[in-house]
Amino acid sequence: MSDRMNHVNWARIVRGNPYERPEPLDHRALAKLSDVAKANYDDRRARWHANFGVIKTPQLVTAHEQLDEILAANRHVGDRVRGAAVVDAPPGLGKTTIANTYALRYWAKEMRRGLPEDDRYDRIPVIKVGLKANVTTKWLTERMCRFMGLPTTGTESAMHDRLFDAVEACETGLIVIDEIQFLNFAGKKGREVHNHIKFLANEFPTTFLFVGHSIRKVNARSSVAIQDAARQQTDSRWTYVDVNPFAITTDEAKAQWRSFLLTIESKLVLSRLQPGILADDLSDYIWSRTSGRMQHITSLIVRGCARAILSGDERLTRELLDQVKLERSAEFSREERAYGADHGVYERGRRIARQMTAAPTKPAGGGGKGPAGRTSRAGETANPHHASSTAAKQH
Repeated sequence: MSDRMNHVNWARIVRGNPYERPEPLDHRALAKLSDVAKANYDDRRARWHANFGVIKTPQLVTAHEQLDEILAANRHVGDRVRGAAVVDAPPGLGKTTIANTYALRYWAKEMRRGLPEDDRYDRIPVIKVGLKANVTTKWLTERMCRFMGLPTTGTESAMHDRLFDAVEACETGLIVIDEIQFLNFAGKKGREVHNHIKFLANEFPTTFLFVGHSIRKVNARSSVAIQDAARQQTDSRWTYVDVNPFAITTDEAKAQWRSFLLTIESKLVLSRLQPGILADDLSDYIWSRTSGRMQHITSLIVRGCARAILSGDERLTRELLDQVKLERSAEFSREERAYGADHGVYERGRRIARQMTAAPTKPAGGGGKGPAGRTSRAGETANPHHASSTAAKQH
């Protein structure tokens, strides 16, 4: 987060897409545009595709519901310790988006209450801070003061008192700390910052929402008694909100995946876009390229749209998306996962899972080595002669 970030800038950034969806043109109307008009139209489409907004995925809805429960339970008064929420997920699953959209929703709801009881102050419902490596207690307090628009002069103790008074006066109810994986129990500084956050959580009348990846593993790295005691105390106060990638192993998961792709498709502005191309024809292919991870899905679709516009093809096809390069983690084992999509492994996996749930039986046939016996991620063998998937038909 930029050093200049404060509550005004943050609210403006996370409020959403500032661009309007360009009017869709068919291929004939597109061809009639002048060079300048076409360039302007393409630029508007590129900006829109890169910023078409947050989609309410099942993962986002579930996470928001769990966060609602935690915040509602923290409205108690007295000296009982408030529990903290932790959105813990591997990179690329949209955990920061989940936290930002939840914080913005909370912000909007609280702002409808008008000015706080002391009308000399503005209402600032949320504080948002992103951690970095080698963070110190003074740095954290300074960033929180800066977000609130408070002076950062004086001693750390003076800044803390200033911050506490502002949190109470502005009726701040949620403090979001991103990249929490940088905080651990190892070393003197790590313990100091961790204890400082526990102190803030005890003293401030707010709920803390931590966001990061591999947090459980970081907290489990305890080698001495003082670290283990801190970890156990943290585990007793933190509630983990997990975020999972899209799956296609059950009928319900398959329906959610298809609905998600239809929603994305409805936002795209390409003159030759075929209805249902993402949700039906390219469903297994998109999953194989992205493993159901939000970051990779967005990259594949947005970059694919850019290529479709620049090439003049104005549609998404398997051949076009094959030319789009994704992040390194998505490109790893790309050929093997594409093989599964081409030969119906994912479709067969869904069907076999339903059959086993209805009546568990011993699977017929054996495995084996080579392409005919290659095992998918779900443990099913791929049959190179089985080409029931639509992606295989296209290929």
